[in-house]
Amino acid sequence: MASISIIHKLEGMVHHEQPLKERIAHAIFRLSAQQSKLEHTASKLRQRDQELFQRCIGAQVARDTAHAKIYANECAEIRKIAKIVLGSQLALERAALRLQTVEEFGDVLVQIAPVIDVVRETKSQIAGVIPEVGNELEEVNSMLSDMSLETGETEAPDLETSVSNEEARKVLQ
Repeated sequence: MASISIIHKLEGMVHHEQPLKERIAHAIFRLSAQQSKLEHTASKLRQRDQELFQRCIGAQVARDTAHAKIYANECAEIRKIAKIVLGSQLALERAALRLQTVEEFGDVLVQIAPVIDVVRETKSQIAGVIPEVGNELEEVNSMLSDMSLETGETEAPDLETSVSNEEARKVLQ
């Protein structure tokens, strides 16, 4: 009797109630929501940077070097965080685009693993800056890993930002 319940649990892990295409759509939706949060954060960072930069200029004009240095250091810190947020936005956009391609053309076996890697890497970068986004990305990563297990994927091709062929280079130009 115990072995039957274990089999049912394993079947439940492999055979989800929701079709794969719906789960991919849900993952795309959740990634888009996190992209929106990152965009909002980036906007706030740009505003804060601009405000502190103006204060820095004002302090320099007033020959108040101590305050100018404080503002300059804070601007530098904000710009470092903004760079992380921008990189995370781009990575999530790349992952969402790949999932949209998978959703439209059904090439799941080749495409899910690189998306998982991008989401995992982005989560590790953003978790210290915006923990809420990091937690949500962990959940998305878990969903994608489940999909990957369900499809039987074993190998992860590289998902890089460089152009893969001449046609992609033409699109960029």
